[in-house]
Amino acid sequence: MVGETNHDLVRASLACAEKILCWNFVANASSIVRSRDENLDKEKNPLKLPVEWRNVLLVPELLSLFFQLSTVYFNEPDMSSKTITCLTQLASVHGPIFETPEMQQVYVNNFMVGFKGYLNNVLHKIANPQNQVDTADKIYSLAQISNHIFRYSNINVLSKVPEFPEIMKGLGQVAVICLDLKAGNVDDTWFLDAGDDILLMWAAFGKYLFKLVEKFDQYSPEEIQQLMTDPAKNQILFLLSEIAAEIVSKYIDVHVIHTVADEEDDESYDFMQKDVELYSDQLLHVCVLSRLKVDQVLSKLINIITQKTQQLTQLFQSDSGDASGELMAVQEQIHWAVLISGHVLADSAFGETPQIPNSVLKVSSACLIENDPSVNLAKCIFNLLDYLSFPVGSPQHDACSPLLLETLFWFTDRWATSYLFANMNDYSIKSNSLHEFCGLNGGAPVILDFILSKIELNTVIWHTELDIVSQIITLLQGLSKNKATRDHMLANVHSPIVQTIVYTATHATEDAVRNSYFKNLSDAIEGSLNSIIHSPDFSQHFETTVTRERVIVALELFGGLALSVDETTTVQIFETCGKHFSSFIKLLDIYKAHSDVELYIVTIFKDLVKNQSFDALQPQHCQLLYHAVLELIQVYAKNESGRHRSSQSLDEEELYEDLSVLLELLAGLIASEYEGFERETVLARMQKNEGDIDVSKVVFVGVNNLLGLITKEMLEFPRLCLDYMHLVSLLVEYFPDRLSTLPVSLLNSLVQSLIFGITLSIGRIPGYSLKAIQSLALFAWSESSTGHSDISYLYPALDTLLSETMEALLIKPLDTTILDDAANTVFALAIVRPTTIQALFNNLLERRINRSMEGHINKLMQSISENHEKQYQKLVQGTFQIGWGSAGLERYPSLNGFRRLFTTFILESRSSILVI
Repeated sequence: MVGETNHDLVRASLACAEKILCWNFVANASSIVRSRDENLDKEKNPLKLPVEWRNVLLVPELLSLFFQLSTVYFNEPDMSSKTITCLTQLASVHGPIFETPEMQQVYVNNFMVGFKGYLNNVLHKIANPQNQVDTADKIYSLAQISNHIFRYSNINVLSKVPEFPEIMKGLGQVAVICLDLKAGNVDDTWFLDAGDDILLMWAAFGKYLFKLVEKFDQYSPEEIQQLMTDPAKNQILFLLSEIAAEIVSKYIDVHVIHTVADEEDDESYDFMQKDVELYSDQLLHVCVLSRLKVDQVLSKLINIITQKTQQLTQLFQSDSGDASGELMAVQEQIHWAVLISGHVLADSAFGETPQIPNSVLKVSSACLIENDPSVNLAKCIFNLLDYLSFPVGSPQHDACSPLLLETLFWFTDRWATSYLFANMNDYSIKSNSLHEFCGLNGGAPVILDFILSKIELNTVIWHTELDIVSQIITLLQGLSKNKATRDHMLANVHSPIVQTIVYTATHATEDAVRNSYFKNLSDAIEGSLNSIIHSPDFSQHFETTVTRERVIVALELFGGLALSVDETTTVQIFETCGKHFSSFIKLLDIYKAHSDVELYIVTIFKDLVKNQSFDALQPQHCQLLYHAVLELIQVYAKNESGRHRSSQSLDEEELYEDLSVLLELLAGLIASEYEGFERETVLARMQKNEGDIDVSKVVFVGVNNLLGLITKEMLEFPRLCLDYMHLVSLLVEYFPDRLSTLPVSLLNSLVQSLIFGITLSIGRIPGYSLKAIQSLALFAWSESSTGHSDISYLYPALDTLLSETMEALLIKPLDTTILDDAANTVFALAIVRPTTIQALFNNLLERRINRSMEGHINKLMQSISENHEKQYQKLVQGTFQIGWGSAGLERYPSLNGFRRLFTTFILESRSSILVI
């Protein structure tokens, strides 16, 4: 024990020594100190001493004395603090005081002997769980002393110190113990900060080693041999890399394996500092250490993310209501794994564009693509992003963590900055697998298309989560900075990108922000078109490939606007596009020989009509649109007349795509104006004419122009046939009174189309045809029963439709799912043409039915006739009302009996006919 008097003397001596050793011996110290970090207590001035101090400080007994004092006063905070400050300063001795390298080697050797003893004392204390948290100051001191040693003694010196390997192992143990305590949720802030300092110390030393190793690629074989002639140095580098890998592995385990999510934190994560910001220093330190053994770290992350994704998939598929807590914990763990992966694979994009780290390239260059951990880790994370893009309203979406989605897009942004469209010619180490996966002239376009599809989808899914949307915008901004990425987006994917940006901009909470964003965007889009078509030499160069591609780019931008329309943006976007309707139509005429340009133009109109909220538009807006659509179709029909299309030059799906889009456009006009309303509302809207043109005129002029271009052979193409039948069914359903204005040839063509549609088994085509026939029959019955108009011109068509419908139901291949629709249609035809159906029944009995079944079938027909007559009387008496438009027979339960009888009649008649 030290006596009281001696204790005071030692205290005073230590205080004096501390002041001396912390004195800055550099002449311009004042300017240097002021330029350093404000926290001067955290790092004292290093001792760059003149030669005169050699006889004082380079005495082995001096170092031994301070290390003895550190042991004696280990548990006395005040004395221990002064002792450690002195040792920290002594660890930084450098400069002219060392006349030769040998002198520095002797000094460092002596220092490390004492430091090893001090380190063992700290390890002994923190090995006891009861003492661990109380050792924060000692862990902090280890970090400070080590930082000075590594900063002012290079690897050539340290590798010759016998105790150095054991010291590094001990410091590795300290880092691992600190991380273990973090996993145990120790809430002592001082201790956790001390643990961060140990991690910082390792990162600083790791950065030095990393630079040393990185330089090997720049040295000649002779220089490398000279650097690594000492086997001890080789061993040291290997040892330190192994210790660094162990620390990184423990850090991953702490944040991924042992993480338990806090439900309250997850719900309010957007109000707190993000992990990527809160733990930014730690993640950077881990990033440095991971690069020393990057292959091991990448493999560990791949295994963890793969296992956790499988666990997550099982939890999403589980019906257990108790899985929510575990589901949140697994998503939190994946969040951390992705966060660490982003730091290991890529550096921050602040400042210059970061390149792919050399350590990653070394590993990647030695692998085939299927075994490349840098490729496989990115694939794991992108597959996870794809999996988690659940639709709104699904149970999985409701249980999905917004924080995890934000982190996935954060990773995509960080990764894409370095890897996407990477040019391997810019690197001394070349990776064929990375080139194939994401490189320039390699797999980059596929990855970019995937990223953009996820951006488009998740912007809509998560539009209420501002952090996710903000991260997506950051990602788009990052992508736009890369020329190769930008060129690909301009050439291929304008519409989805613009749709996403407009959706984001026009849903901002503040009007000023929303209007500013949209104005800037719309000005840019309009400018892209005007700069082309108003160019003085446009008429001379419009057919050149460069000009045509520029036109397509501008049209894609407007296409994105049209796709982004919703109830809140209808007027803004319509007015922006409407100013250019005439330009679009002129371009359609100019580029009549280029089907790709035609398709872009008609698609803009189709999407604009499809997505508009017409009730929000003013009458002048509708008039502008109707006139434009009418002119568009007339110009198209004029250009299309006599054109021959070859299936050899286009895929079958593309052969009549433009014509299908125009049919969709006309069907969209009808649906937007009338669909979903009751009959009375439909009639009122039809009679409301606030201009010189209305929907019916546009549609009928359009039909006159387009249906004449469609032959029966063309209807063999499923998409064209489906769009054609849909339009015809809407035309007959909503405008049967206008059929009298059609030329006889076109009316007959319409009837034949409906007959053809009944016999097809393509999607909804039979249903469209039957619904159209029903509407036509109900219109005819309504008009004839009230005497409003002469509909005798329809009787031949109705007789043909009734005859062919029965023929199709009884003789031709049958999809039984349409029998209810068929029953409604035959019921409607029978009330307007009763003699025709009776004649069909008689003909069936005379010519078609097996005689053994005749009696049974006759009874069925009699039951049908009686039921039909009963329901017909209800019509006459007005018990229920029917009409055309959206009011069809399918909504009347009182006809269920007729439907059942008719279904039985058809099925049993078919079986009797087939027996013949």
